[in-house]
Amino acid sequence: MTTGWRRARTTIVVLLALAALGALAPAVVRLPGSDVLFAISVAAFPALLVALALGPRAISPAGLTAIGGLLLLLEGTVLALLLLRDRAEGPLAFGLPAGGLAMLAGLWLLPLLLVALAHVWTSSSTSLDDDDLARLRALAAVRRSAGDAEDGR
Repeated sequence: MTTGWRRARTTIVVLLALAALGALAPAVVRLPGSDVLFAISVAAFPALLVALALGPRAISPAGLTAIGGLLLLLEGTVLALLLLRDRAEGPLAFGLPAGGLAMLAGLWLLPLLLVALAHVWTSSSTSLDDDDLARLRALAAVRRSAGDAEDGR
């Protein structure tokens, strides 16, 4: 494990702990703006968990771009929902009020696409190349023939 990833992992875990405190604090202390603190804290969780799941790939330029984009998308969506929370009336888009559309697109559809793209962007450097694939196939053939020899085939 590289020193860079070790530091990044520690930072991500600390940020997750702070987000948990920010999400729980409004339940304990009622202050003006506590709903905003709760929403911002909760929206940070998916991006931070994706960063942990990516592992060392999270600190690559593609990983940082994807995680940053996901964080901005989720936080922006949550802030938009906070602004739209008392506005159920108004024009409909695709049969939904603006808040409903923001919720479906910003908290489900777009993050799903962004996480899929993040996987594609960051996994190309860690996938098997042609030489590795050839060695893997050769090893599988050797093991298969050894297994056949033990079975008497």
